[in-house]
Amino acid sequence: MTDCNLTAKVVLVAGGAKNLGGLISREFASKGAKVVVHYHSQAAQQEAETTVQAVQRMGCEAFALQGDLTQPENVATLFEQAKDRFGRIDVAVNTVGKVLRKPIFK
Repeated sequence: MTDCNLTAKVVLVAGGAKNLGGLISREFASKGAKVVVHYHSQAAQQEAETTVQAVQRMGCEAFALQGDLTQPENVATLFEQAKDRFGRIDVAVNTVGKVLRKPIFK
């Protein structure tokens, strides 16, 4: 990211607990942003908590929210909960994806 100041901006990172999402969450925090770290299931809860702690060590506010975003109502709930906590969302980043483990050719 370029040199910029995101102090007090609110960033929601869907899939923000680990891998690319975790790096994005930390990078926004390094620029001063408050971060909402979304994770899909209990299997990623520990990574989400680790990311939240990393953000907080940088002096920024953060919290984690769990939700299955394949269900449209959960997407709306995620945004509502983030706005309830921080009052608004300035930036939303989606790193959610699905890994299909099957051959390309048969």
